Amino acid sequence: MKKLSKTLCILISLALPAGCINEDMSDCPSPYNTELTFSYSGDRQDPAMFSRTIDGVTLVVFDRADGQHILDKAIVKADLNRFQGTELDLPAGDYRIVCWGNAFDDTELLSDNLSEGRVHAPAYGSGGKIATNDHLYYGEYDITVPTAADASGKVTGDIPFRSAHIDMRIYMKGLDGLSDPAAWPELEIGNLMPQYDLRMNAIQPFGTTYHPVLAQDDEKKALAACFQVLRFADDNPVTVTVREAAPGNAVRAAVNLREYMEKNDISVDNLHEAAVEMLIEFTDLGVSITIPDWNSSITDPEI
Repeated sequence: MKKLSKTLCILISLALPAGCINEDMSDCPSPYNTELTFSYSGDRQDPAMFSRTIDGVTLVVFDRADGQHILDKAIVKADLNRFQGTELDLPAGDYRIVCWGNAFDDTELLSDNLSEGRVHAPAYGSGGKIATNDHLYYGEYDITVPTAADASGKVTGDIPFRSAHIDMRIYMKGLDGLSDPAAWPELEIGNLMPQYDLRMNAIQPFGTTYHPVLAQDDEKKALAACFQVLRFADDNPVTVTVREAAPGNAVRAAVNLREYMEKNDISVDNLHEAAVEMLIEFTDLGVSITIPDWNSSITDPEI
């Protein structure tokens, strides 16, 4: 028995590359046959933007021919800090890799099939009130994994990401009773598009209302709603409405976002880090709708 065990050990050691029986594992065969990197450079073509803006990646592999789900993989920030990408072990075949960055608590990702998969806020799926989306980013890549006999090394590639959200920052000033949150007005963002398919195509009409959460900003002496929505264009049907607190809910201000953006030279088209800011100020003379004058104090996501 001892002789058999020794013989087996010798055979195993001969089968392994020399580096695999020492502390140096560099000569060992990799358990992965696919290595993919992630990239995102924002609007300023800065490669560091990926690490600044994306804190996690949900990666889904589909069969390219029929769209069937193959596997999911979640890559957390700590892993991205070590290697800005991921490694996979896939059977020979043709695949489509779909990635969503920052798909956290404010995202529901349905990925059983590529053509039927959906991405939206959890409240959209449950029929509740939507407050915000996550700071979403999207990337995809097609790969072909050869058979082991035909493989000459790892399959490699880079998955470029792009923004799948718009930042919204709405402020209100000139309101009474800020010490009592129950007396705060209600903010509604109407005619938004609430759902993507898994390839970031808009698949619902622009007809959903979001209900962002308001918070008191002591520095700006204003009520603030800072939230994210799915992408819209400069030419959009979106509305911003301020209502009195329940039970009255009378309209106190209504803004056509397209007209506001056009008047103030605000554009989101062809921008990754797109944002819309608005100050709604209530005075004795009425309501003024302007761009906030504290832009210099708001952090630029690319700085």
